[in-house]
Amino acid sequence: LYLAERGQAVLLASGFFLLQALYFLANQAAGCFDDQGTLIAGCGARVNGLRVSSVVSTLAVVSSISSAVFTPFAGAIIDHTPYRRGFGRALTLVVAMVTGLQAIVLPETWFALLIINACIVPALVWLNTIRTSYLNSVAIEDEERVRVISTLRLLSIALAVAAVAILFLVQLGLGVDVIWMARIAHISCVVVASPCLVMAWVLLKPRPTLQELKAGE
Repeated sequence: LYLAERGQAVLLASGFFLLQALYFLANQAAGCFDDQGTLIAGCGARVNGLRVSSVVSTLAVVSSISSAVFTPFAGAIIDHTPYRRGFGRALTLVVAMVTGLQAIVLPETWFALLIINACIVPALVWLNTIRTSYLNSVAIEDEERVRVISTLRLLSIALAVAAVAILFLVQLGLGVDVIWMARIAHISCVVVASPCLVMAWVLLKPRPTLQELKAGE
């Protein structure tokens, strides 16, 4: 579980740089830069039907809605089937592959990547749910379980912040723009996170169904 948390935290760090790149490309597509290449303050232009100033907030809203709609289906698989580990493995593979593919951020691909990001957030929520369900099936006291979950969350936050800080220093050292930094961040994060994720799902064992359903339920 600790390995899975580490891997996902590193993958999440790359999203910070992707959002910067998507915001930059959205403004570029909407013509919100002047002749000197300076961002026009308060630019209210639209691109693909969205105001450039609300691109990131729209992504957050769509991600939240998709998570709320589809999480019950994922919960049913986790709670009422024996395929918890297989589901977790498949989701981890999809998240890692999509994170790597986001390195192709370009003026022609930014909107597609925005949509993909809105769809991948529920998968991250489901992975958290699967890890929590593994803890719930372990015979430990409730207080110990809460302590472990809290430790995992703190570890995830600390690793994500550390990864962002390291990548930010890399950006300063290389002097690259936000587009190239998003590419570097995604490639490096996938390379670093993949061994942790692979090892985590090798070590995690299959678990029986948490709650059997009767016929017709």
